[in-house]
Amino acid sequence: MNREVLSQYDLITVGELNHVNVDQMLQYSHPDRREIQMGFTFEHVNLGRGGIDSALVEPHKLSDFKKVLANWQTIRDRGAWHALYLENHDQVNDLDLFDVQG
Repeated sequence: MNREVLSQYDLITVGELNHVNVDQMLQYSHPDRREIQMGFTFEHVNLGRGGIDSALVEPHKLSDFKKVLANWQTIRDRGAWHALYLENHDQVNDLDLFDVQG
């Protein structure tokens, strides 16, 4: 798709890559691959949820949230980008459910 279409335009591509790890994200977003420029995942916003697509959110530790984001930021050191966000149109804002003591 990049070779035939996207490379012909001055644009940036972002992929929704749920249920992948950093190594898998690199397979799509590393510049040498010439596929997408960055991807985003849901690991951090799924913390405390009862399962995939669950609207029920349980309190969870801020330290767990920070650990997940820090892990995804390591992708920068490997030459790629991860699109971080705090909320989206599919999930409610649950930032008030953090156990700030943890």
